[in-house]
Amino acid sequence: MRKVKYERVPPDRAAEYLRTEAIEAITSYPRDREFQSVFVQTRNATELVQPLPADDVEKILNQAHEDLKAGSPAQIEAAKSLGLQLVVPTALHQAMRIVEQAGPETLESLLKPKTADRDKAVEQGAAAENWRDHFRSVDQLEDGGIRFLIDGLFPEGTTFIGALPGAGKTWLGLSIAKALCTGKKFLGRFNVPQRLPVLYLIPEVSSRAFKKRVKQLDIPTDPNYFLCRTISEGNTLMLDNPIVLEAVKAMKPVIMLDTAIRFSTSTDENAASQNRKLVDDIVALRAAGAVGIFAFHHATKSSSKEAMTQENTLRGTGDYAAMCDAAYGIQVNQSLYDNGRGPLEILVVCTKPRDISPQPKPFTLISTLVGDEGQLVDVLAREKDFLIKDEGDTIGEIKAAITKIVMKEPEIDIREIADILTKDYGFKTSKSAVNRQMHNDDYKKEGPVGPNGKKTWMCGTIQLLNLLNKSEPEKQEATEVLQRNQEELAF
Repeated sequence: MRKVKYERVPPDRAAEYLRTEAIEAITSYPRDREFQSVFVQTRNATELVQPLPADDVEKILNQAHEDLKAGSPAQIEAAKSLGLQLVVPTALHQAMRIVEQAGPETLESLLKPKTADRDKAVEQGAAAENWRDHFRSVDQLEDGGIRFLIDGLFPEGTTFIGALPGAGKTWLGLSIAKALCTGKKFLGRFNVPQRLPVLYLIPEVSSRAFKKRVKQLDIPTDPNYFLCRTISEGNTLMLDNPIVLEAVKAMKPVIMLDTAIRFSTSTDENAASQNRKLVDDIVALRAAGAVGIFAFHHATKSSSKEAMTQENTLRGTGDYAAMCDAAYGIQVNQSLYDNGRGPLEILVVCTKPRDISPQPKPFTLISTLVGDEGQLVDVLAREKDFLIKDEGDTIGEIKAAITKIVMKEPEIDIREIADILTKDYGFKTSKSAVNRQMHNDDYKKEGPVGPNGKKTWMCGTIQLLNLLNKSEPEKQEATEVLQRNQEELAF
């Protein structure tokens, strides 16, 4: 504690007194040069019989700074005058010299990580003492079933959607976003239980290009329900960025990551350890208040020729599929699309339902279709959303495809038919499903032996081997007969 002075300092001791006060000010308030000056000037004005000029006081303060070099005699004497014993080992003296030369900013930058580590350790220690608060008993768990963002399809939590480039990921993302932020049925069919805000992060697309799509689908302009960030707004904000986390805390939104890999720092998609950061960041978004997260990801190249699975629709580490609540794959019907010459239809398949029961059935989105005059019609422009193909239409197309296949190869077996339907026609099917369909349509492999020594297909009483060498008009007539017979059987 400072000793209170009741007698003012005489002129012959003024400089020595102010030097002592300057040293005390410097050692007590080392980072505040302005307060040091106020401290010494106040002592000059109140404690001296004859105060010195302010400039002289500043000179004394400046000289005290010069004298107080690490380990200098002046510092040692100053410490003694304050009742301290200062011993500076050689190594410490050298270290202090290095710090002095580097400057206070360098010292602060060196100490900051250690301070952060110390604070984190203290925080973790406090949490550990209250460990029970971090777990739940059975009665403390939430009651009720799974909550859906879109009934029967997308649960709360994280959904990964995989597809090849150009398969319509962004259009699907905007269609989902439109349903969520308007509260209207997804594709006019699937109920949206609650209207929710959407935060759409798309660092691969410019502002103008994205706005054109958003406007085409009539996404609401209300910023309380739809916000986005494109490449035009600057560098990608990573998911642990404070700006993103604050937005999530304020909005409690559904987040669209288009595409998810742009928010990863990994150099190898297959390395689980490198991609763990993205998984952890998505979990942190949920903890910060995100109701749901849709992460759009790339599929493997081989998926274009295979039935969609969890493995081929999500490229890279299996951690993505493991951590999500649902996973979907989308695939363009390439045989129908024919490089843009035909209509664009997109098959959507749930490859991981986790707790969704019953598992969502595959469905097909119509992006373009053939008009009455044979022209291609842009459904997204006309309808402001996708159309969804009715299940009956899909079955009819499968029947027609089977007819074409068996007329071309009357000896073909069911497994091969299923493979062709999947690879060439884009229908996700199986041998058993094809077998059931062909049985219902009165196909039997009881026809005469073909060129390869195998029994051939019959449909009702029509032997398909007999059609192999017929002209195209005759084959068309036979096809129409087969289809009428199948319709009668269905009736």
